[in-house]
Amino acid sequence: MIASFWDDGISNAAYPSQLLYATQGTAPSRRFVTEFRDWDLLTSNLSTCFLLAIRASHQIILHEAGDIELRYGPRVPPGAVRNCTGGTTGTTGTQHSGACATIGMEGFSDVDGVQCNTATPAVADGRVIYFVHPR
Repeated sequence: MIASFWDDGISNAAYPSQLLYATQGTAPSRRFVTEFRDWDLLTSNLSTCFLLAIRASHQIILHEAGDIELRYGPRVPPGAVRNCTGGTTGTTGTQHSGACATIGMEGFSDVDGVQCNTATPAVADGRVIYFVHPR
């Protein structure tokens, strides 16, 4: 499993989100690129849920040689937080920068993965996380 921004991403009708993919290059240096473009995030308290009114984009790039690259941005800063019935509840903090996201990879067992959970933003615009395949 590859968790590039494991949080509650959701398509927002106010600015249609896209999930795009493409194969680029020629063998043996091809790349398979998956892009999450303009995704909003969903958050909740015990009684209701909220759209954070952001536009977060990121890519997962699988290199043919086995390397994995995670690219972050651009992000449109959060505006007024909208609840699921359309009302507003104020503004949001740093969730759009990964403050609540899990980032990493996991294999078939619980001992062969790498994970980053952080309370501080870890994926600012332009951030690249690169996993090198052990050759």
